[in-house]
Amino acid sequence: DQNHYYVMEIKRRVVENIGNTPGFEYQDLAVIWLQKKVEFCKEHLALQKVLAPGLSEYRAYISLHLAEAMFWLAKKKYMVKQMTRELVIKTMEEVSEHLLIVIDIWGLYRRESSERMRAEEAQSLLEKVNVEFLQDGV
Repeated sequence: DQNHYYVMEIKRRVVENIGNTPGFEYQDLAVIWLQKKVEFCKEHLALQKVLAPGLSEYRAYISLHLAEAMFWLAKKKYMVKQMTRELVIKTMEEVSEHLLIVIDIWGLYRRESSERMRAEEAQSLLEKVNVEFLQDGV
């Protein structure tokens, strides 16, 4: 079963490592790794809607991983002309939606908590998305 706990747990651990492991940072990753991370994150979000619907911590956790991977994947594809301007803007709008969810859920956590720091990372990436892609930056 694709949604079995063990299968999803392995995918979650893969998601955690892609882009966050020394030597496998986002800017240096091959497109195939980013695509795999996006795929696994979307599978987790589909499961999240059933297991922990709404603005849960699980949603924030997966949304941040998904937004980061989608950002880098779209940016890399756009830079080599494998993605149109219209599609990169649409993708960055979706990235922004995921980042806003992270900020909504974790933004009010206590200062210095890991969740609050991740919300601040989401805020920084959101600003980057806006400057580079959504405010006539493309």
